[in-house]
Amino acid sequence: MIEVKDLRKYFLGNDGNKVWAVNGVTFQAKQGEILGLLGPNGAGKTTTLRILCTLLKPSGGSARVAGFEVQTQAAQVRRHIGFLSSNTGIYDRMTPRELILYYAKLHELGPNEAQQRVSHLIETLQMGDFADTPGSRLSTGQKQKTSVARALVHDPEVLIFD
Repeated sequence: MIEVKDLRKYFLGNDGNKVWAVNGVTFQAKQGEILGLLGPNGAGKTTTLRILCTLLKPSGGSARVAGFEVQTQAAQVRRHIGFLSSNTGIYDRMTPRELILYYAKLHELGPNEAQQRVSHLIETLQMGDFADTPGSRLSTGQKQKTSVARALVHDPEVLIFD
C-alpha cells in the first residue's frame, strides 16, 4: 500500500544552503498493516507524510501509495488516501454534515452515494447530536470527529494520520 525508497526532501535555509528535512527514508506498509513514524520534533515525520499525500514534492527517492507514484500520479494517489492532519480545518459557518457532504462531492461521489456515506459516517462516529451545529460552536473533540469523517468519506484504501 505504501512503499518509500530513499526518500529525501530539503528546504533552503536563510543562508541559501540546503537543510535536509528527510534524508534517505525507506519503509513499506502492506495492506492491513499499521505503521507509525516515531522521532523527535524536526525529524521529518510530517514532511514525509506531506510527500505521501502529494502536498510536497520530494527532492529525491521515490514513494508509491496504493500502487501510484506520488510525483507523477498525484491525482490517483489523492483518490486512494484519506489524510488527517493535526489541524482540524473546520469552517466556522459550515456544519459537520455540510462539510462532509462537500468533501464527498470533491471526491466525485454521486448525490445518492454522498448522502448515504455522510449519513453512515454520522451514525458510525456518533455525531448525530452535533451534525447540524455550525463549526464555530463545536468542541475540539467534535471538530476532530468531523475531520475523521471528512478523511473517510470516500472510503479510501490508505489512511494517513499526522
